[in-house]
Amino acid sequence: MKKFLLALVAALFALQSFAACAETGPKDEEYLKLVDAAMADPAKADWAKLRETYIDTGFYYSHNGFGFPIDAGTAVDKAAADPTPENVAKAKEVLRQHYACMGAHFAALKAHEKSKATFINPEAEKTAIKGLVDAFRATGDGRSMKTAFKAITIEEQHVLMQSYYGLKFNRKTLEQGNGRMYDVFQFPNQGDNVVPEMFFDITARFQRLDKGPMGELERKLAAAGKTAKLASASPAPSAPPVKPEDAAYLKLVEAAMKDSDAADWDGIRAQFASSSYYKAVGGTRLASNGRDAVFYVARRETPEAIELFTQIQKNFFGSMAMHSYALNLYDAKKPVYINGDLEKAAFKGLLDSLARSGEGTAEKPYRPISLEEATYYASLRYKPTDKNIHELVEGQLQITFGVTDPDGKNPRDLVFRLDPRATEGLNLDKLKVGPIRQDSQKKPEKP
Repeated sequence: MKKFLLALVAALFALQSFAACAETGPKDEEYLKLVDAAMADPAKADWAKLRETYIDTGFYYSHNGFGFPIDAGTAVDKAAADPTPENVAKAKEVLRQHYACMGAHFAALKAHEKSKATFINPEAEKTAIKGLVDAFRATGDGRSMKTAFKAITIEEQHVLMQSYYGLKFNRKTLEQGNGRMYDVFQFPNQGDNVVPEMFFDITARFQRLDKGPMGELERKLAAAGKTAKLASASPAPSAPPVKPEDAAYLKLVEAAMKDSDAADWDGIRAQFASSSYYKAVGGTRLASNGRDAVFYVARRETPEAIELFTQIQKNFFGSMAMHSYALNLYDAKKPVYINGDLEKAAFKGLLDSLARSGEGTAEKPYRPISLEEATYYASLRYKPTDKNIHELVEGQLQITFGVTDPDGKNPRDLVFRLDPRATEGLNLDKLKVGPIRQDSQKKPEKP
């Protein structure tokens, strides 16, 4: 279990959300009754029903299916460090609200491991993790769209791949089929007996995006009476006056959108990491933010949704994931509101900028402003091996990928030192100094 927990920590960095519960859901009361019964006797809990009900609660809407929110995790850590009645009550309540979320139980176990918090029962938490993993695995086998695992959070996808099967993906695509949405992960160099790709049906999360932050923005548009007029020059309610810290960034973005060949990609990355847009999302959640924006517009394609998507796309122009997911949608549907050539130029420009930030060595590591940048660079410019080490170096998160040239020759390491702003607000003490390897455990065999 300890190895299982350590292997998951790095993956969780990219999956956590600060969002507060924006609204109630139709099954809040039913869900909490199931939770209370499960907490009273975890061995008899209906884990499948808990997962099924959780996705229609306000607790789930609050994080849009990312996973256990960071602010909830902070509450648990605070109670473990300072177990006042008020702190413990708050921690127990967020753990109750997110009981069907695997990350809640990992957070509880980590807090107990660190401080032996008496309000946490580690055996009950382990039982809950096993129950949720078993219920998730029972939804399919992941070998095709037809038999895809039915995921309710991004978090549990990574738990299953990295911690249960010991797999590290090289490439992920968003695909549609039979009216459903899928995340498809591909695995390089994992051995002849390992499935080449794994399918996750993410339709449940996709169908509920309008319940969380994206839907809240749309409701603001509707309340302001912005319908067909959104194509006018007047700004939508979701586009407030430009903040001083964003002015330089947006000026560079506008210039790049007019002439990508003359764009200052180094400046765009640097200014983006100092912008309010970056700070609002965090450098570990840019990929999920970009995917949500694309999901949202692909589902709606109303004037309101397109206007909102256009604004978000501009605000997050310095994010590789924004362009990656926009290109994914462009390749699938060729929508008129996406400029495919501009998206390709932006993605390449940001990759080239990262390449200029260092040499990929321990002495001169690359300096990504987000986790996504390191992953994209290693997987698109090289052929990754299964080596993936996360460690703290001088208080900063350092990631080392094993790679070869595209032809499989010249094996070496690529070292990335993450910009400190990317992990601001995260408890890096959870990462012990030294390597945290994604060791292989049970790997799914080909049928």
